[in-house]
Amino acid sequence: MGIQTHWHDDQQTIILTRCDNVWTWDDYHTATQEIRRLAQQITHPFVVIVDMSQSNILPKGGNISNVRVTHRKPLAHFRGVVIVGAPFLTSVLITTLRGFSPSIARKYFSAKTVADGLLLATTLRLRPPFEPSTP
Repeated sequence: MGIQTHWHDDQQTIILTRCDNVWTWDDYHTATQEIRRLAQQITHPFVVIVDMSQSNILPKGGNISNVRVTHRKPLAHFRGVVIVGAPFLTSVLITTLRGFSPSIARKYFSAKTVADGLLLATTLRLRPPFEPSTP
Protein backbone atom coordinates (compact mmCIF):
# COMPACT_ATOMS: atom_id res chain seq x y z
CA MET A 1 0.00 0.00 0.00
CA GLY A 2 2.93 2.40 0.49
CA ILE A 3 1.49 5.12 2.76
CA GLN A 4 -1.90 5.29 4.46
CA THR A 5 -3.38 8.58 5.71
CA HIS A 6 -6.49 9.16 7.86
CA TRP A 7 -7.84 11.01 10.89
CA HIS A 8 -6.58 9.39 14.07
CA ASP A 9 -9.32 10.83 16.27
CA ASP A 10 -13.02 11.62 15.99
CA GLN A 11 -12.31 15.28 16.85
CA GLN A 12 -10.16 15.52 13.69
CA THR A 13 -7.15 17.06 15.43
CA ILE A 14 -4.52 14.48 14.42
CA ILE A 15 -3.86 13.15 10.94
CA LEU A 16 -2.00 9.85 11.14
CA THR A 17 0.14 8.80 8.21
CA ARG A 18 1.71 5.31 8.28
CA CYS A 19 4.58 4.42 5.96
CA ASP A 20 5.04 0.79 4.98
CA ASN A 21 8.52 -0.69 4.72
CA VAL A 22 8.59 0.14 1.01
CA TRP A 23 7.08 3.33 -0.35
CA THR A 24 7.77 5.74 -3.20
CA TRP A 25 7.84 9.50 -3.65
CA ASP A 26 4.60 9.10 -5.62
CA ASP A 27 3.09 7.51 -2.48
CA TYR A 28 4.41 10.48 -0.48
CA HIS A 29 2.82 13.02 -2.83
CA THR A 30 -0.50 11.13 -2.76
CA ALA A 31 -0.37 11.15 1.06
CA THR A 32 0.33 14.89 1.18
CA GLN A 33 -2.61 15.51 -1.15
CA GLU A 34 -4.81 13.49 1.23
CA ILE A 35 -3.50 15.51 4.20
CA ARG A 36 -4.44 18.70 2.36
CA ARG A 37 -7.90 17.31 1.54
CA LEU A 38 -8.52 16.39 5.18
CA ALA A 39 -7.16 19.71 6.47
CA GLN A 40 -9.50 21.69 4.20
CA GLN A 41 -12.49 20.09 5.97
CA ILE A 42 -11.72 21.62 9.38
CA THR A 43 -11.39 25.04 11.01
CA HIS A 44 -9.38 24.13 14.13
CA PRO A 45 -5.71 23.32 14.85
CA PHE A 46 -4.33 19.94 13.78
CA VAL A 47 -1.06 18.02 13.85
CA VAL A 48 0.26 15.38 11.46
CA ILE A 49 1.92 12.26 12.84
CA VAL A 50 4.04 10.32 10.36
CA ASP A 51 4.68 6.78 11.60
CA MET A 52 7.89 5.59 9.95
CA SER A 53 8.51 2.78 12.43
CA GLN A 54 8.00 0.15 9.71
CA SER A 55 10.08 2.01 7.13
CA ASN A 56 13.82 1.50 7.10
CA ILE A 57 14.86 3.80 4.26
CA LEU A 58 13.75 6.80 2.27
CA PRO A 59 13.11 6.22 -1.43
CA LYS A 60 15.99 7.11 -3.70
CA GLY A 61 16.25 10.45 -5.39
CA GLY A 62 15.28 13.98 -4.57
CA ASN A 63 14.65 13.79 -0.83
CA ILE A 64 14.88 17.54 -0.23
CA SER A 65 13.08 18.56 -3.41
CA ASN A 66 10.21 16.17 -2.62
CA VAL A 67 9.83 17.48 0.92
CA ARG A 68 10.14 21.10 -0.20
CA VAL A 69 7.21 20.73 -2.61
CA THR A 70 5.02 19.83 0.37
CA HIS A 71 5.67 23.19 2.01
CA ARG A 72 4.98 25.51 -0.90
CA LYS A 73 1.34 26.01 0.05
CA PRO A 74 0.74 26.61 3.77
CA LEU A 75 -2.14 24.79 5.45
CA ALA A 76 -4.52 26.77 7.65
CA HIS A 77 -4.57 25.57 11.26
CA PHE A 78 -1.43 23.41 10.82
CA ARG A 79 0.67 23.18 14.00
CA GLY A 80 3.40 20.67 13.19
CA VAL A 81 4.56 17.23 12.10
CA VAL A 82 5.75 14.51 14.47
CA ILE A 83 7.89 11.84 12.82
CA VAL A 84 7.72 8.55 14.70
CA GLY A 85 10.12 5.63 14.73
CA ALA A 86 13.08 4.73 12.56
CA PRO A 87 15.49 6.59 14.89
CA PHE A 88 18.37 6.92 12.43
CA LEU A 89 16.11 7.83 9.52
CA THR A 90 14.21 10.35 11.62
CA SER A 91 17.42 11.94 12.84
CA VAL A 92 18.81 12.26 9.31
CA LEU A 93 15.54 13.67 7.94
CA ILE A 94 15.14 16.29 10.66
CA THR A 95 18.83 17.25 10.50
CA THR A 96 18.54 17.65 6.73
CA LEU A 97 15.43 19.81 7.10
CA ARG A 98 17.11 22.02 9.71
CA GLY A 99 19.99 22.58 7.32
CA PHE A 100 17.64 23.26 4.44
CA SER A 101 15.28 25.71 6.11
CA PRO A 102 14.92 26.75 9.75
CA SER A 103 11.32 27.87 9.04
CA ILE A 104 10.46 24.32 7.96
CA ALA A 105 12.54 22.71 10.69
CA ARG A 106 10.61 24.37 13.51
CA LYS A 107 7.53 22.49 12.33
CA TYR A 108 9.16 19.04 12.56
CA PHE A 109 9.53 16.98 15.72
CA SER A 110 10.41 13.39 16.49
CA ALA A 111 9.09 10.73 18.84
CA LYS A 112 10.10 7.14 19.52
CA THR A 113 6.56 5.73 19.52
CA VAL A 114 3.12 6.71 18.23
CA ALA A 115 1.99 7.06 21.87
CA ASP A 116 4.80 9.57 22.47
CA GLY A 117 3.83 11.33 19.24
CA LEU A 118 0.22 11.61 20.38
CA LEU A 119 1.32 13.25 23.65
CA LEU A 120 3.50 15.71 21.75
CA ALA A 121 0.66 16.43 19.30
CA THR A 122 -1.56 17.48 22.21
CA THR A 123 0.99 20.17 23.11
CA LEU A 124 1.63 21.21 19.51
CA ARG A 125 -2.07 21.83 18.85
CA LEU A 126 -1.95 24.57 21.50
CA ARG A 127 0.80 26.49 19.68
CA PRO A 128 -0.07 29.72 17.91
CA PRO A 129 -0.47 29.47 14.14
CA PHE A 130 2.51 29.89 11.87
CA GLU A 131 2.76 33.16 9.99
CA PRO A 132 0.83 32.97 6.69
CA SER A 133 3.91 33.68 4.59
CA THR A 134 5.81 30.80 6.21
CA PRO A 135 5.50 27.50 4.33
